[in-house]
Amino acid sequence: LLERCARGKKIAVAVSGGKDSVCLLDLVLADPNIRKEDVVVVNVDHGIRGETSARDSLFVAEYCKNRGVECLCHKTSVPRLCRMTGRGEEEEAREYRRKVFAEVCERRGVELVLTAHHKSDNAETVFLNIMRGSGASGIGGMALFSDTAFSAGKLFRPMLNNTRDEIDAYARANALPFVEDESNDDTKYSRNFVRKE
Repeated sequence: LLERCARGKKIAVAVSGGKDSVCLLDLVLADPNIRKEDVVVVNVDHGIRGETSARDSLFVAEYCKNRGVECLCHKTSVPRLCRMTGRGEEEEAREYRRKVFAEVCERRGVELVLTAHHKSDNAETVFLNIMRGSGASGIGGMALFSDTAFSAGKLFRPMLNNTRDEIDAYARANALPFVEDESNDDTKYSRNFVRKE
């Protein structure tokens, strides 16, 4: 699916440095039909976790350098943006990422933005949508493709049908390095609460 959809296109890969996104990037770079010069990695430091989020961005930049792929790192302060807009951190971080990728699509001619969402992420999204009373549209969860995410370029989730176990096995088999985001254990964030509780 990745090869068929991404071949010959300019693509951006969202990479946080975590296991899922590193696996996605490795899959992209291992595909002989996807040229490295058509790939740009995008990393966002949300400024929520201080030194550790800066460390994660540095990891991504170094990893990309070693793999010979371009990396664009963006940094903001989501807590400061929240104070300005009144939105919560999760929503504000999502809006900032959307803005970054929309700009990358427009300025760099990117046709596909790849994210590492997988089967468990989709299940969590469905559950959150039900909790928020989203109705029938929310029960469908994430789509493999989204045409409306950005003004230019489509959002593509090539690992949406992969399980957590499959991703873990791929990371082990390929000895992939990655970083751990300690905020993934913080149940004040609704997605973490659903995942853990």
